[in-house]
Amino acid sequence: MATPAEIAAMRRALELARMPDAPLGPNPRVGCVLLDPGGAEIAEGYGRGAGSRHAEIDALRAAGDRAVGATAVVTLEPCNHTGRTGPCAEALRAAGIARVVFGQADANPVARGGAEALRAAGIEVEAAPAPAVELPPDAEAVLAWAVREGATNVLRHADARHVRISVAVNRTDAALELVDDGCGRTRTEERPGADDGTGLAGLAERVARVRGRMDAAPGAGGGFRLAVTVPLEAVS
Repeated sequence: MATPAEIAAMRRALELARMPDAPLGPNPRVGCVLLDPGGAEIAEGYGRGAGSRHAEIDALRAAGDRAVGATAVVTLEPCNHTGRTGPCAEALRAAGIARVVFGQADANPVARGGAEALRAAGIEVEAAPAPAVELPPDAEAVLAWAVREGATNVLRHADARHVRISVAVNRTDAALELVDDGCGRTRTEERPGADDGTGLAGLAERVARVRGRMDAAPGAGGGFRLAVTVPLEAVS
């Protein structure tokens, strides 16, 4: 069973997986935290997109020799595949990791198998699903609000074939992130003559009315990123 320190580390790993420079798709967002035998954090890491260091490698690099005997807490089962990067399961073994706690099994038939490989190497492995979040009763309404006001109003300014959307809810906020990869023709300006409360200006007004936060800015590759956070208590 995962220890309280490991559960706390898993929560932190989930936060790391959602860092702003961890892009949405095609690879999963992954976070990793390394703990010493006493449960204190040694290092942390996260993936930054396809071809970059995986979360485990990022954390191992930060830890150096301190990784020997440590526990790796990672949101996704370490991969057992060599692609643009090497297998994380082997890197953890080579670094001297003593225990691995992961939140979700890898569903990719090419990459999965890391847990079995680690156990075969004599490393203690535990599948410990990420801690569930208790959503307030109006969470569903909040999600609907964020999707409607974010996606509906902003997608009119982008090529929907090149837009990715993610929504997350915790005990206090609902957050929507929309990213255009720059391959479409995103327009951040208002439609000519738009006076019906649509588009980015209309969305900003709605967010302000419910005491939320909005950030709209150009993204990498000439694309666009929109982030909207709405406090749960402000939405009926």
